[in-house]
Amino acid sequence: AAEFEMRHQNEAQLNAVGRELGMAMQKKDWDVALAKVAEAEKLLPEGMRDRLDLTRFNILIGKKDYPAAYKLAEKISDDNKDNAMVQNDLAWRMATDPAIEQRDLKLADKIATRANEASKAENPAVLDTLARVKFMNGKKSEAIALQEKAVKLADGELKPLAQRTLDSYRKGELPGAN
Repeated sequence: AAEFEMRHQNEAQLNAVGRELGMAMQKKDWDVALAKVAEAEKLLPEGMRDRLDLTRFNILIGKKDYPAAYKLAEKISDDNKDNAMVQNDLAWRMATDPAIEQRDLKLADKIATRANEASKAENPAVLDTLARVKFMNGKKSEAIALQEKAVKLADGELKPLAQRTLDSYRKGELPGAN
């Protein structure tokens, strides 16, 4: 019963810290948000702590602490080599977030490439991200080839979006991020 009581108390504390973290992020109070992430970390079992890394990355981007953000992005990528979606989300954010003033496109390329390897080059959304990063890195022909594959694999509402992106790359233009 004591263990249940402790776990229940821990959960309540974690929920409270989570609410405070959310409020701090809404207010763009990045230092408080980082302190709340550290507090939450102490309440979580060790195996679950890495889930907070993405939140910490978002805070560092908000704070415009790009060197720390990209160092953490690399750690997240290294820790999730086989998770295509984590890799893809990270690379997409790094390539498209309008709030980012200093992009590390070399790192975004590495992470997007990992996402594509983890998805065996068969996920159109991942191919779309990698194509965008290649285009932003000045590798137009590679971007076009990847985007052509994304168009072939895409279905539903993703197909016309992927095609519009491909048309833009062929014109030498970076399309808006959808």
